[in-house]
Amino acid sequence: MTTGARPAMRELTDLTIIEPQGQRRMRLPLTIGGAGATIVVPGPTGPMLNIEVIDGRLRLVKLAGAPAVDVNGDRLDDHHDLAPGDVVHCGRVQLRLQEADGTLALDVEHDVANRTQAPGQLPATTRVVTHSEESIAIKPIAVQLPVGTTLPRRRSAAPPTQRLRWVLAAVSAAALATTLFIAALIRVPLDLAPNDLNVRATGSLFSWHAGDTLFVFAGRHQLRARREGYYDGEVAIVASDGMTAPVRIRLVRKPGLVTVDTADIAALAYVDGAEAGKVPGELEIKPGAHTITLRAKRYLDAIGKIDVEGGGLRQTIAIEMQPDWGVVNVSSSSAAALLRVDDQPAQALPARLELPAGVHRLRITASDARAWDSSVVVQAGRTMDLGPIDLGAPDALLEVRSQPSAAEVSVGGKYRGRTPLTVSLAPGVDYPVLVSRRGYRSRAVQFTAVAGKTEQLKVALEALNVSLNIAGEPAAADVFINGVVRGRAPLRVDLPAGDYQLELRAEGFEPLTQKVALLPGVARQVDYQLFRPGARREALARTIRAPTGAALQLITGGQFNMGSARREQGRRPNESLRAVTLKRPFYIGVTEVSNGEFRRFRPDHKSGIVGDLSIDLDSQAVTGVDWAEAVEYCNWLSREAGLAEAYERRSDHWVLRTPVGDGYRLPTEAEWEYAARVSPGGLLRYAWGNSLPVPSGRDNLGGSEAGGILGSALAGHSDEYKAVAPTGRFPANPSGLFDMGGNVSEWVNDRYAAFPDREASIDPLGPESGRSHVFRGASWRTTLTAELRLAWREAGDVAANNLGFRIARYADPAGVQYTEEDSNALASR
Repeated sequence: MTTGARPAMRELTDLTIIEPQGQRRMRLPLTIGGAGATIVVPGPTGPMLNIEVIDGRLRLVKLAGAPAVDVNGDRLDDHHDLAPGDVVHCGRVQLRLQEADGTLALDVEHDVANRTQAPGQLPATTRVVTHSEESIAIKPIAVQLPVGTTLPRRRSAAPPTQRLRWVLAAVSAAALATTLFIAALIRVPLDLAPNDLNVRATGSLFSWHAGDTLFVFAGRHQLRARREGYYDGEVAIVASDGMTAPVRIRLVRKPGLVTVDTADIAALAYVDGAEAGKVPGELEIKPGAHTITLRAKRYLDAIGKIDVEGGGLRQTIAIEMQPDWGVVNVSSSSAAALLRVDDQPAQALPARLELPAGVHRLRITASDARAWDSSVVVQAGRTMDLGPIDLGAPDALLEVRSQPSAAEVSVGGKYRGRTPLTVSLAPGVDYPVLVSRRGYRSRAVQFTAVAGKTEQLKVALEALNVSLNIAGEPAAADVFINGVVRGRAPLRVDLPAGDYQLELRAEGFEPLTQKVALLPGVARQVDYQLFRPGARREALARTIRAPTGAALQLITGGQFNMGSARREQGRRPNESLRAVTLKRPFYIGVTEVSNGEFRRFRPDHKSGIVGDLSIDLDSQAVTGVDWAEAVEYCNWLSREAGLAEAYERRSDHWVLRTPVGDGYRLPTEAEWEYAARVSPGGLLRYAWGNSLPVPSGRDNLGGSEAGGILGSALAGHSDEYKAVAPTGRFPANPSGLFDMGGNVSEWVNDRYAAFPDREASIDPLGPESGRSHVFRGASWRTTLTAELRLAWREAGDVAANNLGFRIARYADPAGVQYTEEDSNALASR
């Protein structure tokens, strides 16, 4: 079909595209079709149509080899000049050109099974109802007998010839009635799963099911499908001539009955992380492969796999529970000896102990004897014998006092603690004692230990003073050191080397408090700047905007335990539990970076497609970027905002500049976990709370709608997105951030370490070496419950279609130490 000339429209350079997941503005010309097309639609395998501007007109051109295309109900052979209201059908897609306020938009509708007539051509007398995936027109059915047909009359004692005529007439009438009966039936095509269902129309005069077809009279019917081992299913239909779309019926298989044998050990069973009931006993479990976990007091968690047949069939599984405790027999040769285990009350010896597997501290004491201390490792299911243990002569006691106090004490070359201190020592030995404190000259003395005797040692230490100079604005501020006023700035004081709390006060200004470390022989200069009330806090707005317009939320920081506990279900070895303090307030992106935001930095970026779905809409979270590209985007943002770049290039990789300023960067792993997990009720295990199952619609995860792409799905979960969703479509977490528990996993700043340092840390930046980097958070591809936990962490360095990022930056470029009053004020904003 080639149309004649149409009136020329205003000069066209771009076109608004409306798709199922959003809209975008695209430059002309553009292509429509499968892989390689500008607009990707389901069905075709390559480009199918071109839309271009010819002589000021918008022209639709069919490409060579493309499947059949209809425009307004007519077949398109070559090209067609588009006008508002035109409807185009190609495969499973309908295109409609619209105009509003002088702006043209192309509405792209996927999965359209029936063809649409040209506008205005739908017969006014046709009544259309929707069923399944197609529209079914309902037409009245009338039965008309041939003109002149009469019913035969019965006569008594009819002659044989006439009786034969009656028989032939009756047979003809029956055949006619049968023909009319069959002609009145409607063929209803069926799409059944499983395919051997028994289907009938309940409450109807007649229905006959044969193979994949059901025969019924025209009209409304309620169909019921049944099969042993499945729940019954029902669907309402309107039967009419010309039905082509099959009635789709899917029955759900009933659960299986699984008997769990634990050898009479009472336990609680979890199936795929959700509580299922008490065992030993029988559980109802959905058909399919499942992970079953048994948990019982004093026993190790037992995990097994089971493939449930379902359909009400019974199965039995035996799971052996391993004890999580062992036996320790303890005895001593000393009379009236007492045993203390860990922090439990003392008990007399000999004793038989049933202790949980692990390390335990034992202490045996007796009058006039030296205490015996040891640690033992208890193995589950094992018995250990200790003793009889001989207790030696009682220790000698050394009490050490110093002036000033808090001096370090070493006895016999071994550090023993700080003064005032009491030390137990084996008798009959001469011990060298060294007393030292930072900023003071050390003292060494000799001590002879006598059994059962207590000796006192008092040591006066000589101070080694260090010069401290204090100056700043405003001048004449009062100077307090460790809470004691020492004068007004500018001020020079000599103090013993050590750590001090410095506070500066001036009328009309907020006080400043900070810690100062003085090292022996090194003079220290402190320059200060005091602020008017509220001046510093006003600079830290609750929300700021990046140059792209993206919002960032203020997080004031705090203390928390990062990682997961050893017994947390699904825990991985790389989730070491450690104490972390975040002192510097920071901003973090409210949403993940979108395709539209990233394309302002790199216009040619494409996130791509998944199957026949586009994940490249401007509103969708950006994917297909590696860690280095995310870092380059952060540096670009810093340049756009007039801030110093946070990252610099060293050799062949990017590193974070230190000290870290306030340029845009990726959040540190500690910042990400804090922002994701902290809530008024404590640390969250999952984005929605602390227990399974996953609530549907809470986050974009591997739900039932994505099962065809992923091959599996989270049991019982569903959301409306098969792949990447637009940012911010699901509820925010307690910190006001979106998609921390789903949509796409997110790059963070830190390099990866399989076993992170367990030491407590302040504002950690991660390991200093390593080639791979950490990413955090579940994504639309997540189908394992263990990976839904907010403590879950993984590493890599390559791009993926479920991996993106969000931005962060420190709130203050100088890293000012905020007072408790500042922190409380920031937290209340």
